[in-house]
Amino acid sequence: MKPNDYEKELDKITDFDIEVVSIADCRRAMSQLNERQEILNKLIFSVKKDIKSVESRYLKKRAVIREKYNSRGSSGIIDSLKGPFAQTRVKEMKKLEKERIKSLESYYEIKYVSEDLLVQIEDVQDQVKSMMREMLGNF
Repeated sequence: MKPNDYEKELDKITDFDIEVVSIADCRRAMSQLNERQEILNKLIFSVKKDIKSVESRYLKKRAVIREKYNSRGSSGIIDSLKGPFAQTRVKEMKKLEKERIKSLESYYEIKYVSEDLLVQIEDVQDQVKSMMREMLGNF
């Protein structure tokens, strides 16, 4: 998924109000919170998978660049570091690294926001549970 799709999903998850007046309201709220928690867990898993995919593509592109400049007739490490194509290789590697950072930045932000929301949902669940205990008289 693209970062924009994840952001839309997060908007759906965060768009709800909890008003607890009775035990039935508490149960409905817990049900909604459990659903949102499950969605968040799946979303976090998916984001981690996308991060790995981006990293994998980056490593493949990096290997292609390395191979491209190592196949120019030089076989030694010194030739690849100081040879005639070293500057071009370094420029390509730096450009590739910038692209990787830029593409991963939004995924990591979504991951952190999702994990924070998960913690907040767990806190609200604890509050709703304690309210239920108070309504039931600590049974």
